[in-house]
Amino acid sequence: MSDIETIEKAIGVRFHKKELLVTALTHASYANENQIGYEFCNERLEFLGDAILELVVRYFLFEKFAHFGEDILTEKKKSLTNRQFLAQRARDIGLERFLRLGRGEAASGGKHKDSILANVLEAVFGAIYLDQGFEAAFAFFFALVPPATIADPAFEDPKSQLNSWATKHRRTLSYRIVREEGAPHRKFFYVEVVIDNETISAGEGKSKKTAEQDAARKALEQLLREV
Repeated sequence: MSDIETIEKAIGVRFHKKELLVTALTHASYANENQIGYEFCNERLEFLGDAILELVVRYFLFEKFAHFGEDILTEKKKSLTNRQFLAQRARDIGLERFLRLGRGEAASGGKHKDSILANVLEAVFGAIYLDQGFEAAFAFFFALVPPATIADPAFEDPKSQLNSWATKHRRTLSYRIVREEGAPHRKFFYVEVVIDNETISAGEGKSKKTAEQDAARKALEQLLREV
């Protein structure tokens, strides 16, 4: 594992309690192999960091987009907290270089797995919160993701991303409304993504648009897992 100062420089945060950063970067497979105790792997920090990240993003969106309703805010929040997005942010700062993995997990390419990278980034959020509080966690996130990027309408549009994927791979893409529920003024929609006559994913939302976006996001996640 690299020295602490190198890691701190990479993530842009100097810790008061260095052991929190070490724990955040320690996968359960490493803890198990080295018998260092469950409390010294990052799963508990990940549990906390997931909630801190959720609060950071929700608070920002609430303050930034006063003219948006709950459905659009929820779509933006999902774009900022999904596994692929977090994993890429971890790669952006080279977090995979500092992971402590067990030999088996390392041999299987663990440092490249979206699930592990997303989880370790959440653990870092938890560690920053415990070390320096909410404001530091807030600043860390927006050092990774500039607010101007979030304001870009194309940023959280999985339908556009899925359409680009379908065009690139010469696939036929369509959306199918499978049912609607609720009174006319409180509708809820359920939508499926169909690629080459095969149902790939299903989404839901308070409007057709948000249901389609939800379904498109889930389709993208599935397609990326298959790559």
